[in-house]
Amino acid sequence: CHGAPMARYWMHNGLTRAESAGKVGGRTEREATEQPDADVESKISRSRGAGGLAELIALHGGERIRFFLLRTHYRSTIVFSEAGIEQAGVALESFYRFFERYKRITGDDFYQLQPTTSRADGDLPESDVPLLGEAAACRSRFLEWMDDDFNTAGATSELFELLRLMNRFVDETQLEDPQAGTEADSSSLTTVA
Repeated sequence: CHGAPMARYWMHNGLTRAESAGKVGGRTEREATEQPDADVESKISRSRGAGGLAELIALHGGERIRFFLLRTHYRSTIVFSEAGIEQAGVALESFYRFFERYKRITGDDFYQLQPTTSRADGDLPESDVPLLGEAAACRSRFLEWMDDDFNTAGATSELFELLRLMNRFVDETQLEDPQAGTEADSSSLTTVA
């Protein structure tokens, strides 16, 4: 419908339940008993015309919702709340801020970096630069989490650790100060990214 494949893989996640009570997209057992013929307006499922889901996407955007879902293992119950989606948005903003920082330092657009297509291509070179060793360890743990039954919750924690490492490196080497940063420091940052 939009001229490109939507996804290569589809996975069904665990149940989604509301933070307060019941499950998202349906009534709790108590509600069904008390009001057996009541219409459920807060339903987010396609069977109600996807009105709730469309409104959710319009309000928060798909990227925030996807990140919110990735923070929980796909087989675990997802506890849905507006606050949870807001927290996911705040977390995403920390990555966006780093992408802007990266552009200020290197002059390159982070989004134009070419991703690796295999594990071997993503291996970091041997180096005396501590950042590269720490980043390699982060990458290794990230892959372990992903190999552990596609544990995106654990893998996401490693992305935050890598983000922390890169921000610390930029601060310690003063890369945003043109007088203090060196080409070698900047190239280390580019290698990790």
